[in-house]
Amino acid sequence: MRALAIRTMGCIRIEKITQEFTESLKNGLQDYDPYVKKTAAIAVAKLYSISPKIVEEHEMIGML
Repeated sequence: MRALAIRTMGCIRIEKITQEFTESLKNGLQDYDPYVKKTAAIAVAKLYSISPKIVEEHEMIGML
């Protein structure tokens, strides 16, 4: 369920909404389930294509 939520939010390609998504994404990167982590990593790549600045500000590259 957590991975599905991350995947759904990752498909939203509006920069203003993605700013609200960052905390959930950071939590997904630290989840205990490997599938959730993988889904969050893919979402980071999608977010980077929309707004590299947000990814760099929240230091998500280092979390990967």
